[in-house]
Amino acid sequence: MQKPSPFSNIFIVQNNMTHNTDNITQKPPEKISIITGIFIENEKGEIWFGRMPKWSDLLAIPGGHLDVQETLEDGAKRELFEETGLKAEELEYVGHFEMPYPEQYKKPKHFIAFNYRYRVSGQPEIAFNDEFSEALWLTKEEALAREDVNELTRMSLSAVDTIPEQEINIDYKDQWLRAQADYANLQKETAAKRSEWASMSEWQILEEFIPVYDNFKKAFSMNIDGEDKQWESWKQGIGYIMKQFGDILKQHGIEEMETVGKPFDPSLHESVSEESSDEYDDGVIIREVDAGYKKGGKILKVARVVVNKK
Repeated sequence: MQKPSPFSNIFIVQNNMTHNTDNITQKPPEKISIITGIFIENEKGEIWFGRMPKWSDLLAIPGGHLDVQETLEDGAKRELFEETGLKAEELEYVGHFEMPYPEQYKKPKHFIAFNYRYRVSGQPEIAFNDEFSEALWLTKEEALAREDVNELTRMSLSAVDTIPEQEINIDYKDQWLRAQADYANLQKETAAKRSEWASMSEWQILEEFIPVYDNFKKAFSMNIDGEDKQWESWKQGIGYIMKQFGDILKQHGIEEMETVGKPFDPSLHESVSEESSDEYDDGVIIREVDAGYKKGGKILKVARVVVNKK
């Protein structure tokens, strides 16, 4: 993942600086040198190095001093373009280090280096300028094991972690796959919840609907003495409506429980009274007051019954 530079919007004005030299026997440098270094790195973690005649033919990465009124990132982009011809839209900030009083310089020096990474694919031909005499692609470990690497470049390498792009891609892929799996699980959970909510809503409606159906059944079961054609017509109409109600309940998976002749079960039945009958054994239901209903094995409404007691 790209590491943003905390210095991308800061420009440096290089002036002569004074500091406490009580513990320094060497003459202080005239100024602090702000420099940038750029790792041209491919997906295998290989870095581009150029051999520099002016640095005793030592290997180095592109980079150089920051100009006055120039931001660090702009300075790094300029050095990259001037030395390799590569034009970077974006650079990845990878760290910085300080190098006060390096021994290999004749004059007192004090460097502060800020490093960036520019990612490429494969090992592209790089049209480097005359500061370099040849180019090599090396991993960080290979470069640090060599003796012909410039000291500033060596310190830059030591201060940065190189991560092959395929590892980054694998990490991104893993995160993407996890996100996809989480999303799929969320979809399943939402679908299950939606089904559960629909079922709960249906359950509530049915609980309110069943008593009405029961009342229709009771009304239909009433007997009126004598023959009355008007009553018979009304009874026939009520019977038709009751059948419609019953069909709707069946469509929703509602089953009416059988009660008469069955042993009393407190999880299924509510005893409203006890009576004695020789026709049934003790504890058996002899009459149903209100029907009981179930749906998918769950009790929607317990049956209210009369239980035999001898």
